[in-house]
Amino acid sequence: MRTGGLGVRKLDQLTGKLFGKPLAGLNSLDASSLDASSLIDTLKAIKEGSVSLDAALSERAS
Repeated sequence: MRTGGLGVRKLDQLTGKLFGKPLAGLNSLDASSLDASSLIDTLKAIKEGSVSLDAALSERAS
């Protein structure tokens, strides 16, 4: 899946906001299936345009 504007750095930021660690820090032992599902749903929403990348990054910051 290719999401415009979402490179490695932004993906790391997003996973940091969602899970408190960068994508490389998530592995099958750390991430539950619910965490993985949440990340997939967020990425799909960004790709579909129902959520902007900036909104996803700032919304998770609180």
